Amino acid sequence: MGRLVIDANCSWLVWMLRVIGKPEITINGGTIPAQWGPNTVDLPEGQHNVDVVVKYLWPVGRALTVVPVQAGQQTVLYYKAPVMIWSAGALDSQPGGYPGMAIGLALMITAVVVVLLLGILPALL
Repeated sequence: MGRLVIDANCSWLVWMLRVIGKPEITINGGTIPAQWGPNTVDLPEGQHNVDVVVKYLWPVGRALTVVPVQAGQQTVLYYKAPVMIWSAGALDSQPGGYPGMAIGLALMITAVVVVLLLGILPALL
């Protein structure tokens, strides 16, 4: 038997995913109990299909991969939920960034600027 650890996280920009949503991990067609943070499961040696999605109002950020598990070893995968809920998530052996972060930040900054301009503009007129 080998051990697979799936570390599930989401960005602060999508805090509602963490509050309302919950990761769902499926390995070889069977769903395992999951939470935000590390999720550990013991598996037989071999190749395993891993599917992670966030159960929100609808399934969000699906990410799929095939991972080899070696007997007596631990394999770690990092799942990152997307910032834009219509995007795919990221599932990799290396911790990476959140999918859609640049677009999410740009939209947030644009919204703040528009609100500020709407608040300041009437005072200038």
